[in-house]
Amino acid sequence: MRSKKRSWEHFSYICSVIFLTIFCSVGIQAQNIFGRISGTVTDPAGAVVPNTKITITNEATKVARSATLTAAGSTWRIIC
Repeated sequence: MRSKKRSWEHFSYICSVIFLTIFCSVGIQAQNIFGRISGTVTDPAGAVVPNTKITITNEATKVARSATLTAAGSTWRIIC
């Protein structure tokens, strides 16, 4: 009888560990390592400036990303 109790405790422990591992990993997967920057280029009067090139640079890695605003009223977006 003692053996059955011990195996049940072992099984319960294993199931608990598996459940907690799955439950905790859901929060980890929700994280994202990418960032997004978006906007519209305007002049001091507030008018949209067409044909504008936007470049952002990561100062730590010196990696640059670019986007070009081609039409009036366009919104640019850079995903890093």
